[in-house]
Parts: sequence; structure tokens; C-alpha cells
Amino acid sequence: MPFLFKTILAVFFIMPLPFGSNRDWAWLLAAAVCFIMMTYWCFLFINGKTHLSLCLKKPINIATLGLLSLLVCWIFIQSLPFPSVLLPEKTVDIYTQANFALTGLKELQSTSISWDAGITKMTALKSLFYLCIYFLLMQLIDSREKLKTFLSVVFVAGLFQAVYGSFMVWSGIEYLFGVKKQGYIGYATGTFVARNHFAGYLEMAVAFGIGRILLTNNKEKNIHYGHSWRSKLRKWLDRLYSKNALQAVAIMMMLYALVMSGSRMGNVAFFFSLLFSGIISTLISPNFRAYGKKIVKFCSASLVIIVIAGLLGWLKVADRIEKTDVHNESRFDVAASIVPMIHDFSWLGSGAGTFKYVFPGYITNNYCCFEHAHNDYLEILSDMGYIGFVLLAGVVLISLYQAIVTIRHRHSRLVRTTGFVGIMATLSLLIHGFMDFNLHIPANALLFIASLSLPSIGKAVYQKNNGLRK
Repeated sequence: MPFLFKTILAVFFIMPLPFGSNRDWAWLLAAAVCFIMMTYWCFLFINGKTHLSLCLKKPINIATLGLLSLLVCWIFIQSLPFPSVLLPEKTVDIYTQANFALTGLKELQSTSISWDAGITKMTALKSLFYLCIYFLLMQLIDSREKLKTFLSVVFVAGLFQAVYGSFMVWSGIEYLFGVKKQGYIGYATGTFVARNHFAGYLEMAVAFGIGRILLTNNKEKNIHYGHSWRSKLRKWLDRLYSKNALQAVAIMMMLYALVMSGSRMGNVAFFFSLLFSGIISTLISPNFRAYGKKIVKFCSASLVIIVIAGLLGWLKVADRIEKTDVHNESRFDVAASIVPMIHDFSWLGSGAGTFKYVFPGYITNNYCCFEHAHNDYLEILSDMGYIGFVLLAGVVLISLYQAIVTIRHRHSRLVRTTGFVGIMATLSLLIHGFMDFNLHIPANALLFIASLSLPSIGKAVYQKNNGLRK
């Protein structure tokens, strides 16, 4: 199985590079690789050459997989034809008008829930891709070393995005994935098109990086340095070149790039997710308090360094936050226009991926260029209805519950760390989701799925290593 594990690592590293995989060819290529991996694993399983991991045998994880599977099925059901009497009146009216324009027939016998069945089927395929990734992560990451390697790969991918994005800004040569930038000039975007999606990716990658630091063996060597200035200098140099110090510098670079992105909600989401996860971890886990103090010290030092070194970038963010006016912010007007959409399509939704086709019929101002709601919650409600929203919310809530349970674990730093990373990364994107659509960017959605799976994986790895079954 090493080949499958290395392949999934490659998928997570490469996905952010081509515009966050927010192009059909990019995510379809990644999905094809994932489906081949899944087919190969099924072949091995059927022939008795592999078995389900301990993580996938747990009832709570089976329930999560079940909810994700139901969500994929629901999206596919939205694209199937149904008798007109079973569908929302608004959907039937629109299809009747279109059918009359094309065929001259006024009666419509059947249609689908979705306003565009083809787009919804593509969204169902993308959701199936995420489901397979979730399954493969729980199946393939079955040891401490594999878990540390996975955290390291995401950490390095985030560091690359940060260094690349910062270099593009300071050099003045601003390119994305081999294409010259057309927007957000002067702001760090990495290889993402939009700075908010770049910030969304970094929010989660920093959480993975902090988790990697917490898992690093930082026991000092038993060396007597003495009291002379040379001995003290040697002691500080040893600390400076330690693994933890180098990783801390890398995270500072990522935080600097986050500030340079100029993303208001990205910065707010990161710092509040760090604050909440740190407080939660410290309060419910006595064994986490020592690590919590280290995180607080590290973040305090990081903020001082970032503000001093990147004063210009921070001032841009502060200025944008200060000038934010809810009465002049188009996203709030868009959100207000979406509420009637949710009312019209309530339980069934208008079809996953159809927002850009439905929204123009509800706009109250000249916002026809919006392809997304700039609010993940409202777009999910309007596209997939209450049914899809409840299924997805169930997956997130179960995963957060798992993360809280793992943080309370008294015997394993590995388990507590995965819980912390899971809470911080998940909360960051949930907070950011109030003002953007990161869950509709494949690279960010994929990392979000990984964040949801980490607490379960960490606990299963500990139990496997210690011969436990509960």
C-alpha cells in the first residue's frame, strides 16, 4: 500500500498549484487519479490482500461516511427527472417557460429538481471525489509516521504557497500557474486566483504546521554548556537551528503571506480560530496546557515579527477592515437577495452548482456578475436545500465532537495534537465561510475534508499502536 499513500500525498501537494484546482480539467484529473486508487484498493480488498483499517471499523466513522454518501446520493438525485407535481412551483414554472420557448408545448410532464441537471451531475462527481479522499485518508494513514508525513506534506505545500505569493508581490513579477495575474495586483495570492482563497488555504495549512511542531521530538540533548559567553552562544545557536525553531520560522513566513494577501476575513478567521481552539484545548485538557503556553508564546512572537517586517501589508488589511461598511458592502446585499431563493426552494434546493443561473432572477441591484454567494452557508442552502445542508452539517458536527474528545485524551500527545489541528483548521474555514466560498474551491475543500478526518485518524493510530480496540 505504500504506492497508494505516496499518491495521495502527491494529490494534496499538487491540488493547490493549478489555480487551487478551480478549473474543471484540474479537479477532474485529480478525481481520475483518486478513482483509480479507489478501484485498485477495492481490487486488493476483494482478493483478500488488504483489510479495513481500525479507523473505518468504528461506528462513529461509519456514520460519518454514511452521511457523506447520502449527501453524494442526494446531489445526484437532484439531477434525475421527477413528475412535475412533486417539484417546487418555482422550478416547474421556469422549466415550463423554457420548454414552451423550445418546443411550443405548454405542458411539462417531468423535470429534475436541479435547474441545470448537467452542472449538478458534475457537482455530484466532485462530491464523490471528496468522499473517496475521505475514505482513503482513513484507510491509508494507519501509523504515527504516516500521520506525521501527511502533516508535513500539507505544511510544505502551504509554505510553498506563502513563499511564492510573497516573492511575486515583492518582485513585482506577478504570475499564477504560468499565467500573468489579472487581478489582486500587489497582494499575495500564491497560485490561487483570488486572495481570499489563498488565505483560506493558508489558514488550514498553518494549523497543520502547528500540529507538526507539536509532534516534533524537542527533547534537548544532555549537554553541559557552561557559563561562559561562548557556551551561551553555542546554546542559543543549537536552539536556533533546532527542528522546532526552523518550523516556527516557516510558520511565521506563512503568517506573513496571510497578512500580505490583504484578506480581511482570512486574517480574522485565522486569529479567531487559533484563539478558540487554544482556549478549548487548554480548558478541557490538563495535559495540553504546557503545549498551549508554547502556542501562545509562539503566536505572540510571530505577531510582533510580522507586524514589524510586514507593516505595509498589515496596514492594508487594517485599512480595508476599517473602511468596511455593511451598508456599502455588496456581499451583504447579495446575501439579502439569497434569502427569498432559500424560501422558494427550501427542502429540495435549486440543484447543486446552479447558484449562478438562479441568482439573476432574485437580484435587487446590479450584481449579476456574482457566480457564488460569497457565503458558503447560504449557497449550500439555496443549492442543496435543507436536506443537503443537514447532511453536511451532520458530518462537520460529528467531526468537531471527535476533535473535542481526542483533545481530552490523557495518554497520547499524538491524539491531542490531531484534535487541536482538526478544531483549528475546521473552525477557520467555518468562520471564513460567512464571507466567502472556500468550500467551492477544490483544493480548499479537499484540505477541509482532511481536517475533518484527522481526529478520528489520530485516535485510531494510537489504539492500533497500543493494541486497543475501544
